[in-house]
Amino acid sequence: MKEPSRAKKRSLNDIFTAVLFAGFLGVFFLLCLFFPKQEISPSERRYLETFPRFSWERVESGRFFNDFDDYAADQFPGREGFRRLKAIERFYLMARAQNNGIYFSNGRAVKIETAIDEEMLAQNVALWDKVVSDFFPESNAYFAVIPDKNYFVSSLTPHWDYDAFLTAVKEGAPAGSSYIDLFPLLTLEDYYRTDIHWRQEALLPLAEKMAAAMGASIDGANAYRTTDVSDFYGVYYGQSALPLAREPLCCLESAVTDAAEVRLWQLGADGFFYTDAKVYTPVDAEEELSDPYDLFLSGPQPLIEVINPLSDNDKTLFVFRDSFGSSLSPLLLSGYHRVVLVDLRYLPLSYLGQVEGLDLTCADLLFLYTTTTLNTMKMR
Repeated sequence: MKEPSRAKKRSLNDIFTAVLFAGFLGVFFLLCLFFPKQEISPSERRYLETFPRFSWERVESGRFFNDFDDYAADQFPGREGFRRLKAIERFYLMARAQNNGIYFSNGRAVKIETAIDEEMLAQNVALWDKVVSDFFPESNAYFAVIPDKNYFVSSLTPHWDYDAFLTAVKEGAPAGSSYIDLFPLLTLEDYYRTDIHWRQEALLPLAEKMAAAMGASIDGANAYRTTDVSDFYGVYYGQSALPLAREPLCCLESAVTDAAEVRLWQLGADGFFYTDAKVYTPVDAEEELSDPYDLFLSGPQPLIEVINPLSDNDKTLFVFRDSFGSSLSPLLLSGYHRVVLVDLRYLPLSYLGQVEGLDLTCADLLFLYTTTTLNTMKMR
């Protein structure tokens, strides 16, 4: 008599478990449908998926359900809490080395870079030669590569061959250009713990050596005052989903940066025009997808002209750069009358000659890019 009783009890347990699981799925399915939807993820700095467009054709092809999976993952109730719980479990309970491709070394987040895109790298560096030949054939050309943070912990994590990377850059650089080696001038501590970028307040020694290599003389540390602008949580803070500590976001101000005239050039319906700006403009933390690092020269901009009215010379420096150049260039400004920053990710090179009112006369020409930008982002 006992055996049938045990079997019946097991059957009831199985049914109860199945009903409980189905109820759990049903509740969360309904929550996914009716829970207030979020348009953006501030921590990840990206837009979240919206409910996919419905059509029988999309259902039959499977595209609707694929898109719905992405939508459900982005709009899952309590998503941020579950992401953090998963990250804590992986790092602290399971002792995993990484989460979402983010590793940690001595409390510093590092995004692993492993594969060199030889075609992308070659195309980007080849564009430098066109810059020189088409616009600055008489200028003194220099180039420098900024190592990503993975370079400093490459003995602990997967990484690409930095020697091969630099060899490819040097071989493709414009003939007669000079290489400025930044690798020995930087350490892991010069970068934010939770972000890809370097800290401006750590760059004065590097800026002085770069300026000297280009034959310019810039202000030393005594000319600057360090201003703590705001709390800073970098892009890896959101990607790792860990409860990481804030960092101070600082900028270096001086009489030169205070007096500087900043012009943000943009393309409108009637051609290029500029708006006035400042060297440092704090970002509104409430703004959608805001990046506090946009403090420096207004963040991603295709073309920026910065004039130093306190200069004792008439020299101009053109910097072809990525976002790292926005924080370094103010430190070079004291050595020039004018610094012009060009971002070929947003401004096709052919447009440069169409900017009426922008003087292309150039004494020094600097190509300044991170390894990540050269390897992953196509310039035009």
